[in-house]
Amino acid sequence: MLRLTGARPGELRHAEAFNYESGRLVFRWNAQKGYIWKNARKTQRDRVIFLTPEAQAYVEECVKKNPEGPIFRTLRNDPWTPQNIANKWRRWLLLRPSVKAYLDEHGIEPKEMRTYNFRHSAISKWLDAGGDIYVASQLFGTSVKMLEKRYGHPDIDRLHERYMAFATANPITPPWAVASRNS
Repeated sequence: MLRLTGARPGELRHAEAFNYESGRLVFRWNAQKGYIWKNARKTQRDRVIFLTPEAQAYVEECVKKNPEGPIFRTLRNDPWTPQNIANKWRRWLLLRPSVKAYLDEHGIEPKEMRTYNFRHSAISKWLDAGGDIYVASQLFGTSVKMLEKRYGHPDIDRLHERYMAFATANPITPPWAVASRNS
């Protein structure tokens, strides 16, 4: 779910059946029960996590299985906690041969890997693909200021290409050229 949504690990850990609405996980900013998301009081906006069809199917399965309390559970049907997430991460996932091979191939140090890296990757991919920074702030439940601070490493060559495509499609006529045509 982290890979599919770019959500914060804590958001998914606290998701309950009543948070699921029409293919989305929705955390009300003024919720009377359940999890209140990180920036709710500051923004006074709901946190909406959009789900791909694959994620939606999984969430619906989890909601049926766990209609009360957290919908995402361990194999023993226990709610996820920060401790059991960290243990599963270190002792199981990072030791899988396919994961180790991927990390080695890409020069990634396993000790540097965190569950939050999925969120960082999702936001970076969105922005690197030319996604709008304001839309990213809405999709990922963060501020434009935070995105500029943490993800402000644009590809200068790609920016140049995008500018040239814009400038070619939208030539700018200087004011003096307009005035001379009218004379």
